[in-house]
Amino acid sequence: MKMFGKRKRMSALQKAENRYRILMDRTVGGEMYLKKIRNRHIRCHMCDGRVGKQYIKHVYGHLEGKKLYKCPTCDEGSHIKKLVKLHMDQCHSEKGGMALVVDCRWRYIGLIRDTVKECFPLLFVDAVPPKIGILQLGGLAL
Repeated sequence: MKMFGKRKRMSALQKAENRYRILMDRTVGGEMYLKKIRNRHIRCHMCDGRVGKQYIKHVYGHLEGKKLYKCPTCDEGSHIKKLVKLHMDQCHSEKGGMALVVDCRWRYIGLIRDTVKECFPLLFVDAVPPKIGILQLGGLAL
């Protein structure tokens, strides 16, 4: 019998995968190019839109047409991870929901950096991506 509010403990493999995902997001997600700010609405210099907390998601919106996330079964991809997951559920449901989205943001790290610089020049920090595992990050499934 499960008790309310009790969470199943994560295995060592799950913990390692979570640490790796966090490292991936910090390395190629684009957040390292932004100053740390809280609860500020900033105007985008590219589209003149007002952006709340989701600065990086807004930047990804300017990368429409780039396959930041891809389906592992076919060549379908999008700049929005949820759209790829939806595609996988609708078109590849025979996999039983076990397939993971392939993260291809590492291929576009320069483009993400340049787009962050164009969108939010006042928040931009010209950080050098850490050399740790850029090659290891290729093809990580999320």
